[in-house]
Amino acid sequence: YDTLVLATGSDAFMPALPGLVPGLSGVFVYRSLDDVESICQAAAKSAKTAAVLGGGLIGLEAAKALKDLDLDTHVLDTNLHLMQVQLDAPAGHMLRRALEA
Repeated sequence: YDTLVLATGSDAFMPALPGLVPGLSGVFVYRSLDDVESICQAAAKSAKTAAVLGGGLIGLEAAKALKDLDLDTHVLDTNLHLMQVQLDAPAGHMLRRALEA
């Protein structure tokens, strides 16, 4: 290469839901180590339940981490199946059944 540019950054998607804004007590994004630290602090204080918006790779990673913190964890997704970018429908449905078991 004469020039190589790696642009790996992105912004966390925040759905347009009434009252859902970053910074609202108990609402977090998951992109940086600071974000993870904030989530862990909230979980250690008083959280018992967590909802993850998004059933893609990062959302499922976040859900697993929250489950490991002993939170009752729910994944909310508007796609037809989990990990829609990475998996076809049968595999996405199989993943869902495995996670629900």
